[in-house]
Amino acid sequence: MKILIGDVAFHLEESGDGPGRPLLLLHGFLGASTTWSNIIESLSERRRCIAVDLLGHGDSSAPADWQRYSMTKCVADIWTLVRLLEVELPIVLGYSMGGRVAMRLTLER
Repeated sequence: MKILIGDVAFHLEESGDGPGRPLLLLHGFLGASTTWSNIIESLSERRRCIAVDLLGHGDSSAPADWQRYSMTKCVADIWTLVRLLEVELPIVLGYSMGGRVAMRLTLER
């Protein structure tokens, strides 16, 4: 699935619809949503799982403007994506660079 935020298209994979809070999965540097393929099937039995290709990774847009890749804009994009998906407060799981983004999402909630 692709979601447009401004002039940027974000690719994401969604599965599951369990009763728990949704799980937002953020991959590491040079990774993609496919990073989570091995575990998303079992996780999605318990809750809705949303794996996002971060900007410039996987099938998401890769703008030429380097300023577009700031952490501030990344966090704003992810919160916009969460709102568009009508997710109130996801559990965030990040690996490597995705862990850094997850930490900033938590701090800026």
